[in-house]
Amino acid sequence: MSRVDRWISGSGSIDASFGLDAPVPFVLVQVQAHFRRESGAAASYLAPLLIRRFAAAGRRFDNELWRLESAGVAADDGPHDVNLRIAGDEQTFYRLAAGDSVKIAWSDPSAGAVAWGVIVTLDEQED
Repeated sequence: MSRVDRWISGSGSIDASFGLDAPVPFVLVQVQAHFRRESGAAASYLAPLLIRRFAAAGRRFDNELWRLESAGVAADDGPHDVNLRIAGDEQTFYRLAAGDSVKIAWSDPSAGAVAWGVIVTLDEQED
């Protein structure tokens, strides 16, 4: 087994998929997302951040793995970052099949005033 970090950065909404190059099962171990105000007034730009499974077996097997209702940048206290670390005893709930992918989605309410970076850590598993 090996651990793989995938990352992406940008501004505006997040709509990113992460998986492995090799067709092997894997476990979602960690998701980190950092938000930063790029421009605009000191307003709150908060929205739900969703983590979903997109199953290689078909849409009927897709499901939401995790949700944080308030991610982004708040006017009063800065970034509302995400740091999801899945404990070893919970990782069976985050085991994905070969060919599945993890999708991270966040709808930017600021019209591009927020920049972000996302890191996803995956552990390859044996069949």
